[in-house]
Amino acid sequence: MRRPFNIKGYFNGQEFTKYCIINEIRPLLHAPRTNTFLKNSLVSGSNFLRSSLDQIELEVDITIVHNVQANLDHLNRIFFANEPKELKFSDREDRYLMAILDGGVKFSNNHTAGKAKLKFTSPDYFWRSSDGMKTQPFKLGRAIVENEGTAPTQPIYDIHFKSDCGYVSVVGPKGFMTFGNQLETDQIELPSNEYPINDNPITASGWTQVKDAHRWIPDYEKISSNETAVFNSLGMNLNPNIGNTYEQWHGHAYIKEFAPGQVEKEADNFQLISALKISNTQDPSRTCAMLVVVMDANNRPIMTTSIYDTGEGKNELTVTYKVPDPSDSKKSIIIRSGKLSALDGYIKMSKQGGSLNWEAYTDRTQYTVNQKVRVGQQAHIKRSCTHAETGHPILKGYHDLTYTIGAIKRGRDGTNAYRFDNGGWPIYWIYERDIEEVRNYHVSRSPQSFKHSAYSPTAKDLRASKVFVWQGKWGGSKVYDQFSIRTMLVKRIYAESIRDVKNVFTTGDHLYVDTKTGDVLLNGSTAKSLLDVDSRFFPLDFGSTELGITYSDWAKMPDVSISYESRWLS
Repeated sequence: MRRPFNIKGYFNGQEFTKYCIINEIRPLLHAPRTNTFLKNSLVSGSNFLRSSLDQIELEVDITIVHNVQANLDHLNRIFFANEPKELKFSDREDRYLMAILDGGVKFSNNHTAGKAKLKFTSPDYFWRSSDGMKTQPFKLGRAIVENEGTAPTQPIYDIHFKSDCGYVSVVGPKGFMTFGNQLETDQIELPSNEYPINDNPITASGWTQVKDAHRWIPDYEKISSNETAVFNSLGMNLNPNIGNTYEQWHGHAYIKEFAPGQVEKEADNFQLISALKISNTQDPSRTCAMLVVVMDANNRPIMTTSIYDTGEGKNELTVTYKVPDPSDSKKSIIIRSGKLSALDGYIKMSKQGGSLNWEAYTDRTQYTVNQKVRVGQQAHIKRSCTHAETGHPILKGYHDLTYTIGAIKRGRDGTNAYRFDNGGWPIYWIYERDIEEVRNYHVSRSPQSFKHSAYSPTAKDLRASKVFVWQGKWGGSKVYDQFSIRTMLVKRIYAESIRDVKNVFTTGDHLYVDTKTGDVLLNGSTAKSLLDVDSRFFPLDFGSTELGITYSDWAKMPDVSISYESRWLS
């Protein structure tokens, strides 16, 4: 299109028509359009896939009227650029094109009336508004945006939150963008009863075997956990057929992770109750040992109860309570130790902040003890006994004698028989059931409770995540005749009934969204993960576009503004 000679041209803010005149500008309807179709030689026609606009190429015919070489120097200074700059003309001052001179420029004359064709290439398919970016606030969650051009534009959104908020969404006719979590609430009502471990009775389900207990519990150097527990109707039990007799504690170890609760998996505060049955009415040289440890996610001990009998002939359990060692996060230190004759009851551990409480309780029990006899002991023949183990009759008057037990053997009926000596001479072999001193008697135990409370600043900040259990016996000794962990219950304790949720957005947060570059920044940091998977950045077409926002219904409406520029295709 032929244009008047008085059109002024500017490149990078400098007027280049001081040194030439514009003869003609050849505008395009729009940048070259490329359409893509999917074709199949076996089918007539094709399927349309997509359409796109290429770069704008603008040709400008100029003439240097006189002194061509001198004016060429001026034009070179203006047009020299390593990247696109603003190209603008006086007959369309409302827009400019980001462009750079492309290709060679050859003039018709180097003295007077030198004519040439300038080719400018833009990386864009559109012209930009000379007014630059306009910023418009949303009012009552709505905005009507006016793109005065003829090309779509890609806006920037600034969202400032005046309260906690779970999500915000910008909705327009061409799509929506949602950031955050639409299901998030401001507060959660916490359950009064929540059990991350609820084994009543305890079974193998959910328990993971640990073969290196000494690494988990470095307080005890002489414990092993190569055995496998026996789970039955009594609960978790030590395998009675452990063959290893090496001088250390032999047994098994298991851990169980907390099940996730309504709010969290870990527990700041908790109460553990485990029903136990530990007692021995047999050989007082029998042994047992047990550890119950509440740990955090990094396997650091928070609270420990240990129970053991080293088989010193007392049939007595030692119970110790332990807290974290401030100098070694993997170890614990004993703060209290006590004694129980048996533990047919439960142990309890509870944590409330740094306040820790322990209890070991054994209920009233009654059991039968079979009193044995031994070599060298004096004994008598029951009057009901008529014959010795050998079949010889007991002679008259021999029931009244006092004998000394000289030896023990397996009798003809498979039970023990004892040699009764008198005056240094063997007289009879008598079955155990026919010995006056062998009898059963009943023993009753009263309820016992061993409690302790303490404060541990180290435990205060630890959050429970799992329970570690170990059971064992010493060397080649036999294990207690009753040694079972019957139940394991852990209750998560909340300090409040309602908890404020840590929301995606908090008061004062600034969310920045650039739909052209794809940048999503929360307080200056990249936050693209906040964009919902079904969301898409969408442009604003030319003309009027109505936009709206939605947000968490419990939150205050955020302040939203949109920044955009009008764009033209030519």
